[in-house]
Amino acid sequence: MLRTRWIPLLLLAAGHPAPAPVSPVAFALPDSAALIDGATGAPLPTAELLRRVGSADAVLLGEIHDNPTAHAVRASLLRAFGARRPAVVFEQFAAGERPIAPPAEGESLTVWLDRSGFDRRGWRWPLHEPVVTAALAVSRAIWGSNISREELRSVTSGGAAAAPEPLRRLVEQVPLDGAAQAALDPDLVQGHCGLLPAA
Repeated sequence: MLRTRWIPLLLLAAGHPAPAPVSPVAFALPDSAALIDGATGAPLPTAELLRRVGSADAVLLGEIHDNPTAHAVRASLLRAFGARRPAVVFEQFAAGERPIAPPAEGESLTVWLDRSGFDRRGWRWPLHEPVVTAALAVSRAIWGSNISREELRSVTSGGAAAAPEPLRRLVEQVPLDGAAQAALDPDLVQGHCGLLPAA
């Protein structure tokens, strides 16, 4: 049996006191998956993952886009901590000034996705269906974080100064120092199959 490695990435919001820990309702890892601590590469017990998620201000759930097990695990985590009513941010939806309105009564999921700017063909729908339906079920708000290809082109040619206003402001407020940039760059290159230009 092929075991899927899923690396949880946990991002704790700096400068804020830790919230009261929240216990999950229920969570079971599929037999085909193994948890690996992203920082150490060591196996991560499920109980430790749940402890970290339950005590975090913010959780970044990394994914391998074409891995259905990763989407199922992310969906299970969202449902397990649904009592928190998290705000969920998806890179598959365009960034906006407001949360994405939920499906209208009687509106199909695919119509809602199309109306909300989710490129079903590009993201190979229904691969993301488990995590999208879990977010709709438990979140207080769904946000998009993706910028358009045109905006992305201007950033790649003009740097952070050419980023759209909200993103540029964020980069200015929380700049990466040299060590952070040096740690992030190899991950970005590896995460994009080595196909990013060095610049």
